[in-house]
Amino acid sequence: MAEGTRIWLFSVLAVLGVVTVSAQNSNFTDLCESPVFPNGMVFQSLTENSPENTTIVANMSFAGTAVGADRTIELTLKDSGDKDWGLLIEELQQLRLSLGGKVLDRDGDAGIRDLRFTVKCMTIATNAMVENTIIATILDENDNEPTFVGTPYNHEVIELTPVGSTIFRRLTADDPDGNENGRVSYQIQGQSEYFEIPLPSTGDIVLKKSLDYEGFESGEEKKYLIPIVAHDLAANLSLRKSSTTTVTIIVTDGDDQAVQFLPCIPQGDICGSPLYVSSVMEITEPLNQPLTFDPAPVFAVDLDTDVQGPPGIVYSFLAGSPSNFRDYFDIDGPTGNISLKRPVERTQVEEFIITVKAEQDDNPLRYATADVKIGVEDDDVNKPYFFISTGEAEFKGYVREFTGQAVIVFKYDESPLLLEVRDDDFTDKVVPEGALRYELTDTSGRFDVTDTGYLIVDANQLDIDTQREYRMTVRAVETTTFQKLSTDDATVVVTVLNGTEEGHWDDWSPWSPCNKDCDGIQTRNRTCRRVPCAGDSKDFRPCSVPDGCTEPVPQPPAQQTSNEDKQLLYIIGGILGFLLLVAIVAVIVLGRYVTRARKNRTAYEPKEDKIEPWVDLYSSNVTQFENAAFEQESETPQIAPLEEKDPPYPTIPWTSLTVGETVQEYGSLGRIAEGVVNKEGKEIPAVINILNGGASDQDSRDFMNEIDVMCAVGNNINVIGLIGGCRYNGDLYIAMEHAPFGNLRDFLRDSRKLEEYESIRNGVSHMGNQVEVKRALSSLSAGRLLQISLDIARGMKYLEEQGIIHGYLSAKTTQIGEMWIVKISEFWKAQDEAHNNKRPVRWAALESIKTNRCTHKSDVWSFAVTLHEIVSLGGTPYPDKTAPEVFRDLLDGYRMERQSNCGEELYNMIQRGWMENPDARPTFTEIADTLEGMLKGKVTQYLDMDMTDKFKFAEVRPELDDDTVADASITDPNITEVDVMTDDGYEDVSREIRDPVTFI
Repeated sequence: MAEGTRIWLFSVLAVLGVVTVSAQNSNFTDLCESPVFPNGMVFQSLTENSPENTTIVANMSFAGTAVGADRTIELTLKDSGDKDWGLLIEELQQLRLSLGGKVLDRDGDAGIRDLRFTVKCMTIATNAMVENTIIATILDENDNEPTFVGTPYNHEVIELTPVGSTIFRRLTADDPDGNENGRVSYQIQGQSEYFEIPLPSTGDIVLKKSLDYEGFESGEEKKYLIPIVAHDLAANLSLRKSSTTTVTIIVTDGDDQAVQFLPCIPQGDICGSPLYVSSVMEITEPLNQPLTFDPAPVFAVDLDTDVQGPPGIVYSFLAGSPSNFRDYFDIDGPTGNISLKRPVERTQVEEFIITVKAEQDDNPLRYATADVKIGVEDDDVNKPYFFISTGEAEFKGYVREFTGQAVIVFKYDESPLLLEVRDDDFTDKVVPEGALRYELTDTSGRFDVTDTGYLIVDANQLDIDTQREYRMTVRAVETTTFQKLSTDDATVVVTVLNGTEEGHWDDWSPWSPCNKDCDGIQTRNRTCRRVPCAGDSKDFRPCSVPDGCTEPVPQPPAQQTSNEDKQLLYIIGGILGFLLLVAIVAVIVLGRYVTRARKNRTAYEPKEDKIEPWVDLYSSNVTQFENAAFEQESETPQIAPLEEKDPPYPTIPWTSLTVGETVQEYGSLGRIAEGVVNKEGKEIPAVINILNGGASDQDSRDFMNEIDVMCAVGNNINVIGLIGGCRYNGDLYIAMEHAPFGNLRDFLRDSRKLEEYESIRNGVSHMGNQVEVKRALSSLSAGRLLQISLDIARGMKYLEEQGIIHGYLSAKTTQIGEMWIVKISEFWKAQDEAHNNKRPVRWAALESIKTNRCTHKSDVWSFAVTLHEIVSLGGTPYPDKTAPEVFRDLLDGYRMERQSNCGEELYNMIQRGWMENPDARPTFTEIADTLEGMLKGKVTQYLDMDMTDKFKFAEVRPELDDDTVADASITDPNITEVDVMTDDGYEDVSREIRDPVTFI
């Protein structure tokens, strides 16, 4: 069959559906084959910004031709998929992009990710059809900016939010672009002092500096505006797109501010509390009305005004002077109003100084204090009276004749004659000027009294030959608006002298006797028999031997010594002194190298390069702060006379010192009294130590040694300070800081009480929460007790830094000052306690009991015992043991047990203080740091002050811890040896205790 005939036949059959042509079994199908479509499919790419007529496939490379009269194939786009996006150029076998006004956008959920075209190739001769697919992927062009979602962003943050907290998590920006073009990173635009975005991919805003609600200016909105930038992560930095928004952080008030009394008294950059002043009339029945104060009512505000609800502030009395002020005044807790409870007499008290405490009702640790001064006004209930300083019954004076008009009458001691009037209604009984008028009964008419009480006379009218003596009476009448009381009449006797007459003294009286020890002062007197007498009526001299002593001390007869003999004595004395010094040095050197094994005890090896200073507590001539080497006192020490040239203490004028009631007598040595020091116009309560001028040289030297220690300490808030001193009439007055609340031991014991209070569970207010009633063991909280412990540690740390060893630290030797600040006291007296052979065995370190020496590490032991006293609310250490039993049990390793309210961590610190090896005990710096950390945490995990079934108050045995307890000697026959400490460590020296050591 001819080829043309065959083609025609197949065409007809194909049209009729009789024949199906396949590219695999017909040569004609080869015309629709193309290398561009190896598997019938090809992938191309476009971009979102591809323009109209962009070539998708430049040449499909089919075998047949699709152009001209002899074309063999026909190309068409299948009517499916994305046909409308394509333009087929048949004659070029090309596929182009046809936008037709549409936008090629791949972004968003409805975006076009790719275009799919199906190209049909039909062989004309056979009508055989071949389909090929073209997939055009649309590439992202980063044509979108990030868009913030959920704006505006406003968020509240409390000012107490801790630094490092994530305060905002809702920052979200969407970018529909693909891949890195659609990923968003966040950052704060510019520098921010308070905020940061540590992880840019998350957009979380973190607090990097504490917020301060009160730091904003008055009237200023309490918020921060944070500019935020969101940008994509396109690889080409120049093509990155971004957008901005603002996050508003509104700062809310937190309870971080204390209370402030008003009006504000500027003190530098802070506000100080005012002094509220008022007065009450004496002998006045109380009206139960609030007192009126100047400059304003007693009023305080909580600086955290936005977080406090009514009443907000609670007022109470903290302290006051005199100590019984609460008997006279009440304060209303919610309002702070102070009212008088009962009448007060001005003769008993002229002024009250009361410290008022204002605290937040929901945070008692945030409080402020202010002083209230309430004066007691004179109600003129006392009658004025004349006061004659000489003790005589009459005023006596003299005047010379013919010496002029308005001449002042003088007393015999050459001072003007003052008709002094006193009135107990006034301060110091001194009547103010102008409060009196004088009525003089003078029959001669020559005398008169000034308004200030001085007697004057017209001396030109006086003639000694006519009248030598004038007697008259005088009365003083009050000019006040009250009862106008007057004095009783007083007699005035004035003697007239001529212009040249001189006075005459009687003979001196015998010298007053001295005591048998021949110390102190002798006095004698004389009387003026004719005025005016020059000189003094009293004379003084120190006691001397033998004339002044009631029991003279035998003295060796005086001998005449030649110059040669004196020189010889000097030479011999020098040689003997040198030999004695060499012997002493040799003994000390040998002693340093004597070491012996400690018997029946595990020894510790002290560090050879660390010799801690110590104080021998039996030597009264070694002051603690010198840390001098120990020198054994001789049996009859020679005490050089005490001469005070330049006082070591700060001097204060006698006139600024007011000595009050004596609180303790020390016989001929002196006494301790209450007092006040007026310093720079401010009255400072003080404790006055008075050394009598007649005290022995030894007592005076001991007293001055204590003053040296106090001067060496300087000033520290947790140490009793020295105010100053002065001498008056031979006596030495030393003023020290006064602690109004007494010693810590009694303070702790007085705090013991089972106090019920409400505890709120699962909430911060009474609304909708369950309330349970708990019982507190003490009026002192766990936080307050830990603060007391920290105060003591800080005070001891300061003493250690000054090189001072206490030697007798206990709750009794610490004082409670204003604001409950604890102060170390009696650090200057530890050596005196030892000199009296009394040792505080219940507080002393084991090595101190053995060696009679104290170190800073033995003070740590005493601190641990004191801490046990604090935890036990003043319990007596080792209450069930005698002093010898305490010593014996400590040697056997016994230590006091943990109190049930004491946490394990706190007790571990106490136990470390009782380590037998002093080097294993913590330092006061470590102790202070540990306690400070406890106070910053949850205090109840260290000390629980709530009543539990297991709790039992520690036993108090005053007879064991009081200073007046009878001595208890160690008489246990099993304890016959003690260890003696040398500079190199412990030396086990077997020696019998001939004189049993006495313990408190």
